[in-house]
Amino acid sequence: MPTKVFVDNHLLRGMLSETSLERADALHQFKKLNQNTYEAVIPQVAIGELVSISMRDFGDDPSEIHNKLGKLYENIHKILDVSICMPPPNKKSIEIAMELKNRDSNLDMTDLLILSQALIDRESQRFLTTDKKLLDSDVIKQKEEELRDSNDRVKRLKIVDGL
Repeated sequence: MPTKVFVDNHLLRGMLSETSLERADALHQFKKLNQNTYEAVIPQVAIGELVSISMRDFGDDPSEIHNKLGKLYENIHKILDVSICMPPPNKKSIEIAMELKNRDSNLDMTDLLILSQALIDRESQRFLTTDKKLLDSDVIKQKEEELRDSNDRVKRLKIVDGL
């Protein structure tokens, strides 16, 4: 069974980056995801945040938003020749995101909504992000451990910046 990898919007933004190093790293990570040992999951909230950021960055030019997001879609589908799971948040993931936000107000709620979907997926094993707050959060690590201790997770979720 392939390793389920949830992808954060930070990696998606890297695909749109004008910085060649950031873009190259994102492309490298997506190419690794294409290996048979991984199953990519991109939560709908991650896509929504990417659209929101694109609208903020290119708000005066709708054709630029369309071009950027269209290129992202094409690139992902060229690299990942498998279907991508794009689940919406559910009640449990929203509750976990709110709990984590209450435990650490410095964490971004949108990021927590994306991460919480990985936390409630019993089989997920990786959450791929470049967000240092998520990578270094003890609160998130504690919650993941609590979920495993209560048998809500069967596998450890590793929050990583690369595969």
